[in-house]
Formats: sequence, structure tokens, C-alpha cells
Amino acid sequence: MNAPVNIDTANAIPAPDHTAIRSHIAMMHTLASQAGVEGVLTLTRIEGENKIFTERFSIGDVENHANAVIGWSANTGVNLYSPWAIFRKDMPRGSKGAEEHVVAALAFVGDLDADTGKAGTGLAGLPLASPYIMETSEGNFQPVFPLARAMSKAEAKPIAVALSDAIGADSRTKDTSGLFRIAGTLNWPSAKKLERERSPVPQLVKVKLAWTGERIEPATIQAAVKDARPSTKLTIVPKTTAIDWTKVDEHAGWLKSFNDLPKDFSSRGRIIVGHTGNIKDLNFDMEEAGLVVAKPYQSWSEVSIALAAIFKNHGGYTTEKIAAALMCDLTCNQHVTYRRTEARGRTKHCQVVYSIRRTESPTDRR
Repeated sequence: MNAPVNIDTANAIPAPDHTAIRSHIAMMHTLASQAGVEGVLTLTRIEGENKIFTERFSIGDVENHANAVIGWSANTGVNLYSPWAIFRKDMPRGSKGAEEHVVAALAFVGDLDADTGKAGTGLAGLPLASPYIMETSEGNFQPVFPLARAMSKAEAKPIAVALSDAIGADSRTKDTSGLFRIAGTLNWPSAKKLERERSPVPQLVKVKLAWTGERIEPATIQAAVKDARPSTKLTIVPKTTAIDWTKVDEHAGWLKSFNDLPKDFSSRGRIIVGHTGNIKDLNFDMEEAGLVVAKPYQSWSEVSIALAAIFKNHGGYTTEKIAAALMCDLTCNQHVTYRRTEARGRTKHCQVVYSIRRTESPTDRR
């Protein structure tokens, strides 16, 4: 799926994955070449905080488009994006392209941004399966929904809005001209991301699920999202849904150490699960691991909420198994396991439900 990642051991910066880059760009041009319209595809690079540059490529010019991405991907601090859209050839010079310049939408993209509290449904709760999924940074995903036929902006916009509401994540899904990352490039953290505890070391944009050519009919997406509630109501554990505690009991005690977690589990989550000291030591361990902590954890309640969010955004756990994990005999769970159940009138079960529901809050530290 991904080519082997070479590591620069001097500074731990991963090397761009040229194979993934070429596959990603080839996919975009494959969709564009079958759209039957005139226009261009674009590559936008953002250097630092506000230097934005956009290049244009003819439909079918995979080689030059991919080579441009590969060339820029080796530059420090440069983030690269290509919208899943065909733009007018006569759009203003230097423009990255806005919705008014879109000739055709090629795909819709969900933006499950866990570290801003906008993970929405998570991968497990998507209204329909995505044929191509990228992990743009640890725990953050972009499921792509390539269209069986390209759509005009007027046709695509209402579906994009409905899909965004159904996913309940970042609203960029609604923008048919939106900038989205390219697999195989590096995700360099901005100042805002560093404030959100992101490591200063860039992360490789990985392919979590490779595209095999599958495309989705617009009508299929419409049917999947037609009854979706507004995004503010969507969560893996809605307040109207009770946890099945019988199933929780079936998973009791399953998490004994970080060795019980899969290899692709969040490194932040591994540290939390394996920690045996106090809050101060936990924050220190995070910093030592290169996980910048702009706002250190202040209580075990915050740790419990963060761990619930990490499990949720991994996408491989049911709500009941997450609940069971939060009740295992671990230091990080002491907010749930060590307190008196009658305290504040809450039971142990209530503490677990509270922690999981808080994962929809933009204030938790994932």
C-alpha cells in the first residue's frame, strides 16, 4: 500500500513516498480524463504561514504534475495540496481556485480532524464506505469518495453539504474547490497545530486504504446521507443511545498494557495506557516522546477523555470495547476506577459514558 518509509535518523524526518504521490496524482487525472470537460488540475503549495503558490496542469499530464509534487515535497516547511476538482482555464492568474471557478467535481472528501475536535463520526461511522482513505497525520483521516461521473458545481454542492453534515467533521467537505493533502507528501505543522500539542516533526501523509478503481454513483451518496441529522448531533455515542453494558462485561479486563494495542495505535495513546506515575510525569513523558504539550493534562478526567477520543478515532473499536478499556485496572483510568461511585451522585458507568461523550468536544486533547 505504502512504499517503505526511509527515515533521516539525524532529525527523524520521514522521506516523501514517491510511489504514493504518483498513485494519488494518477488517480486524480484518471477521474478528470473521464469527465468530458475542458479545464485544468492544480497543485497548491503553502510555505510557512501565508505564502501560497498555485501551479496548473493539463488533464492527463500525470508526469509533470507528479514530478512537481515530488520536487516540492523535499522542501522544508512546504505543505502541498491538490483539490479534487477541474478548474476553468481562465481563472485569475495566481488563484488557487474558488468554487466559482470549478468546472467539475471529481470526488468528495471527508476531513476527520481529531486534534481540533472535528473527528465527526470517525471512520467506523461513515454513512457509506470510502474506496480511498488517507491518514494525513496521526489519528486524522481523509476518506475520499471518487465519483462515478464528474458533477458540475451546481450539482455537487448540495451533496457535498449533505455529506459534510452526515459525517459531522470539518466543514471543508462542503467546499467543492477545497484544498486536500496528497498521499506521500509531508504534513508540516503550522503554528496553530503546534499550539494543539502537535510535534514539530512533520508526518508522512499515508495511504490507509488504497484505491482499486472503485467509484461511487452520486445517487448512492445522496441515498446514504438523505436522512442524516445535523453534524452537531452526530457522534459515535449520541446522548440518546445507551451503552450495552452486557457487551461491555464481555470485554472486561481486555486492556492490561500497551502491548494489547495494535501497531497502528496512536503513540500518545500508548504512552497514556502504559503510564504508571502521576499527571506531572505523564506530561513529561509526552514531551520526551516529542509530543508537544501546549496545554498539559490537569486531571485524570482529562486523560480519560483523551484516551476515549484516541480509541474512537482509531476506528477499530466498538463503543462497548472502548467503555471496557476505560474501566480496566490502569493508572490512566483512576478517574473512573478509583473514585467512590456515589461521589457527585455518579456511578462508575456514568463516568465512562461522560468520558466517551466528551470526545465530541473541541476542547479535548487528542
